[in-house]
Amino acid sequence: MTTRRHLLWVIPLLVVLALLAVLAALPRFVASNAHRASIEALASSLTGRQVHVGGPLSLALLPAPELIAGDVTIGGPADEVITARSLKLDIALPALLRGRLAARSLTLQSATIALPWPLPGGASAIVPPPWLAALHAQVNDADVSVGRLRFTGVNADIFTAGNGALSLSGSGTTAGAAVTLSLGLAPPDAQGEAALTIEGGTADGRLSGHFSGVLHGSSAISGALRTSFTLPGQTVPVAGTALLAADAGRATARDIRLTQADATLTGTVALDLATPALTLDLAGDNVVAMPLWSLLAQNGIGLPGTLKLDLTDLRLAAGSLPRLQAMAAFGTSGVALDRLSLDLPGDGALSLTGKIDAAGRLQATTELTARDLPATLAAYGVAVALPPAWRPATLRASLSGDSDHLSLGNIAGSLGGSRVAGSMVVRRSQAGVAAAGAVHFDQLDLGPLLAALRRLRPATGFSLAGELTADQAHYRHLALQHLLLDATLDRRIVVRRLSAALYGGAAIASFTSAPDGQLTAGRASLAVPVAAPLAALLQTPPPLPAVLLQAPLSLSVAAAGTPDDLATSAVATLGAFGVTAAPVLNLNAETAAGPLTLRHPDAIAALAPFGLNAGLAWPGAGSIALRADFVVSASEMGLPDFVLSFGDLTANGKILMTPDHKITAQIAADTLALPPLPAKFMIPWNRLSTAQGQIDLAANRVWLGGQQILGPSKASLTLAPHVLSFNLAHAGLGNGGISGTANADSTAGTPALGIKLTLNNVDAAGLALPIPFSYTVPAGSLNGQAALTASGFTPAAWAATLGGSANLTAGNGQIAGFDLAALTQSLQAPKQAGWQKAASGGISNFTSLAIAGSFDHGIFGLKTATLQGPDGSAAATGSIDIPDRALALRLTLTPNTTPPTPLAITSVGPWPAPKQILPPTP
Repeated sequence: MTTRRHLLWVIPLLVVLALLAVLAALPRFVASNAHRASIEALASSLTGRQVHVGGPLSLALLPAPELIAGDVTIGGPADEVITARSLKLDIALPALLRGRLAARSLTLQSATIALPWPLPGGASAIVPPPWLAALHAQVNDADVSVGRLRFTGVNADIFTAGNGALSLSGSGTTAGAAVTLSLGLAPPDAQGEAALTIEGGTADGRLSGHFSGVLHGSSAISGALRTSFTLPGQTVPVAGTALLAADAGRATARDIRLTQADATLTGTVALDLATPALTLDLAGDNVVAMPLWSLLAQNGIGLPGTLKLDLTDLRLAAGSLPRLQAMAAFGTSGVALDRLSLDLPGDGALSLTGKIDAAGRLQATTELTARDLPATLAAYGVAVALPPAWRPATLRASLSGDSDHLSLGNIAGSLGGSRVAGSMVVRRSQAGVAAAGAVHFDQLDLGPLLAALRRLRPATGFSLAGELTADQAHYRHLALQHLLLDATLDRRIVVRRLSAALYGGAAIASFTSAPDGQLTAGRASLAVPVAAPLAALLQTPPPLPAVLLQAPLSLSVAAAGTPDDLATSAVATLGAFGVTAAPVLNLNAETAAGPLTLRHPDAIAALAPFGLNAGLAWPGAGSIALRADFVVSASEMGLPDFVLSFGDLTANGKILMTPDHKITAQIAADTLALPPLPAKFMIPWNRLSTAQGQIDLAANRVWLGGQQILGPSKASLTLAPHVLSFNLAHAGLGNGGISGTANADSTAGTPALGIKLTLNNVDAAGLALPIPFSYTVPAGSLNGQAALTASGFTPAAWAATLGGSANLTAGNGQIAGFDLAALTQSLQAPKQAGWQKAASGGISNFTSLAIAGSFDHGIFGLKTATLQGPDGSAAATGSIDIPDRALALRLTLTPNTTPPTPLAITSVGPWPAPKQILPPTP
């Protein structure tokens, strides 16, 4: 009995030994391929999932029991699959001895977890099974996907609770962005619904979000989302809220509200999971265009769908859009724009309908309407001075191409009253944006268009090459037909050709401007069969006769150089007139200087249309030839050096005028040929009212009416406001001379004239005055003085108001009008025959002649008129009427007869042939 009691301790020892033997054999049992199926069946029954172990399987008991399996695959009833390169499971030894597998921690290495959406069974699909109660599971370097949502490089910790609650936190990468995520799932209630919270965001902090809702037993999710994200290129984050609902067929975000500063975007986004297809219905206010585009571009999943957009006050980089509305369908093949309409400033609108394929190529039609096109363009920073008629605009076009090559074809419509048609291509490259095209108008105003081109300064990297044509065009008052403008525009403007039909002729031009808009090169030509239509367009018609304007006109101009050193040349012909000029221009300083020529082969023929020529008398035989340098600047303009040949006239010198109308001139003439004074001659008093300066004149001879009237002469003309002074220092006249002054003062309104003349030893034989008079002095030495006054605007008025005094003396000469020698012989003859003829005609010699008198209203009253000669004497009384060119004289002729026989003769009538009244008998 005692022995048996001492052996009772062996029983527990045997139990321990047996247990140790089982434990020692268990790893070999687990690792044996013969028992792999049993272990897979055990794991499947514990997990409730189909488990397959493709790699090695081992069990380590020390230092703690640990089950390790390689190449594990866990399947599910709805095609969900979990694969892992290795699975490590820590187990509890007491439970294992009792035949139960109780896990404390689970590690999946390099796992691939593919879960379908919706989850079969709803919340129960992810609620931990009983054997995972109080489990800490780790997932390392995993690839996890739920439906289409995929995460790579996932590292996560999963904690379970005994009541079925589950929490998850980890990090991974999706769509190229590193993200963090935490998930909390409450235990399901009696209806199988579990509260679900998700918190996540990108590692860089540019995206964060919080979801709070319910995961239903039907695998539907509903709840509220709060998010904040920063778009690429933006610094101000977007804050958003939405209500989310998702089930097996559809996911919807409604009551979306996104805000950024004062911009808001609201609406609904729905995802049809069966198709799948995306529907966006959004409205916004004060939205910035580029961030909006970035937001919409986040749909990188390539789903088809539809978009409805309604935005007000859409902000662009260069302005804003009052309203944008769009309806579009998109998919893998591209985007179909059912309607895109924009309200524009200036009461305008833009619409677009078409398609953008998957490669980004556009095929569409567009229409632009605007009541005030300049206002529409100005709202986006494009300030173009368009013609006023272009303010209302309606344009249609077809669009094709992509962002690097866009074509606008079939452009048609109207700009104001002008019909427009054309096409254009826009290309974008690393060098910039280049546009090329052609536009046709039925009618076009060139003035504002050219002015706009001159002011236009395109951005760096932009160029435009185009052709503009028009059936009818006008520049100011110039009417053009069949206009062609071929030009390029970048930092400069290059007009390769500008041509048009013009009044039966043609106009052609080309030019290049510098980036500052100044002309650097150009060429133009104009030829019309008749100049009159062009002259009629001038606001101030040229003082040219109608006959001359019926002549053909041609003009050719060329220029090249820099704006401050632009060399030009011009050749113009009008009938037989020819003008050439080759000035150098400084456009910045607004100066011009260079040679100038004017030619005509026949001076008489040149003046004939003007009614000025008197044939050989004036201007005389010869051509017109002006060779000069000319200058134009802010300080002066004129001819600093010229040589002029004008029929009989030959002269050289300079003529310059300043902006304040100050004239400086020195003119030296070999022959100064003066024209006959026109009957209606009038000094341009209005122009003289502001003129000032001095003109110095010198001539070897002075001709009047084709005859020399003066020899070497020197004079000056001084101009002051309303005052003109002429000083004749000396003029050769009949081997003697004449000098004097003349002044005209229009300060009081009506010009007042004052003239003083002095004759010194003038040989009357040298006088050739073109004035017909019945009594002349063809020979003798003349001396005299005159001090005269007059007033008025014309020579006729001067003659009518002439006043002052004059006297003349002569010696040893002859007088024409009577013959004292013949009269003496006739009176001494027996029959006194022929005395009447001698008293009314012929020539008498004299030794002295003295005439003195005064003018009153143009009538010269004789105070003294006496003549002494070898054949007798003579005296006169009466008057000479200058305005009417008449005389009323009483002559007393006293021939040397014995006894003396005075004869009284009355001479009344016009100067050339007055009526002679003789006494009946001597």
